[in-house]
Amino acid sequence: MTGQGVEAAYLRILQETMKESHTEITLFERPLKISMQRGVKQGDICFPKAFTCALESVMRQGAEKDGFEVDGETLQMLLFADDVVLVASKPETLQSLLKRATCKCAASPRESG
Repeated sequence: MTGQGVEAAYLRILQETMKESHTEITLFERPLKISMQRGVKQGDICFPKAFTCALESVMRQGAEKDGFEVDGETLQMLLFADDVVLVASKPETLQSLLKRATCKCAASPRESG
């Protein structure tokens, strides 16, 4: 995300906010607090945008320029909040896009660039 102009201070704030993320449930009449380690924080206005920004950065690293053209631009994916639609004209290219997204998203934030 730093490659897209997001300052390091903002990234640290997002990381700190995510550390505090948890959910609370009652299991067998006992309250239980569970730390959230993955996923997009629901109900937060920043996290869907951060997810989209990070995924776009990962996907732009690919060599394939397959997809569909709109106003002279090739679209390979549609992103909204934590929803992703990958687009390609060939199944092999779509599989490559999916593999790259899966591998990079499974990596830690520092590994994915």
